[in-house]
Amino acid sequence: MSDCPACSIIRFYKMQGAMPIGEQIRQSRMNRGLSQHQLEDRIHVNRGYISRVEAGKIAVSVRKLRQISKSLGEPIVIGPNQQNERKGSADHE
Repeated sequence: MSDCPACSIIRFYKMQGAMPIGEQIRQSRMNRGLSQHQLEDRIHVNRGYISRVEAGKIAVSVRKLRQISKSLGEPIVIGPNQQNERKGSADHE
């Protein structure tokens, strides 16, 4: 693994079947007993942001993934087809 800051927080794997990013965030958040609003407060984003991320409706920047990952205390695994994973608009905070 590289020593770059993003790589130390977010692990990029070339694997098939990686869990969608939004689902990883949802499971990690729920395992820690956090509400969407609590996570939004921790990473300083508008209300509804985490809901849209977890639903796959918006793309998430690497910067924001790093903040989410740090806040949840675990890496987010990105598979080969997930970098462009989104159904709606771009990452808006």
